[in-house]
Amino acid sequence: ALKERLHMAKVNKERAQQLMEIHVRDHHDKLRDHHIAEHMENERLQHIELEHKLNIEKLKQRERVKTINQQQIAMKEHQRQEALQEYLKEKDQVQELVDKIAKEDQQEVQARYDKQQETKEALRRFMIEQKAKQEAMDEAER
Repeated sequence: ALKERLHMAKVNKERAQQLMEIHVRDHHDKLRDHHIAEHMENERLQHIELEHKLNIEKLKQRERVKTINQQQIAMKEHQRQEALQEYLKEKDQVQELVDKIAKEDQQEVQARYDKQQETKEALRRFMIEQKAKQEAMDEAER
């Protein structure tokens, strides 16, 4: 019986030691699994953060491109307005010149007409005078 108890105690001790080893091994496995899971979670979070930064950078880039495009559009519109103003200014200058030449031509035509009228009037008066002299001479001859 003592032998049996000693054998039983030895078996129990070995069994307890095996259980302890199994428990220690399970604990190490759980720790290792926990570390792996923690590492994977950190990598996942880093990846999400990197994606977020990339998205922010893309948005900033789009904003920069949009701003540049708007500036170019505004500059072209400004140039178009300047060109239009220059065109209108030149058009007005040409019209002024055309009007001035037309006015001078009109004045020339008017001056020629006035001169013709003056000449006709002088000729008419001369004819009246001549007729009057002729009548006076005819009258004197009778």
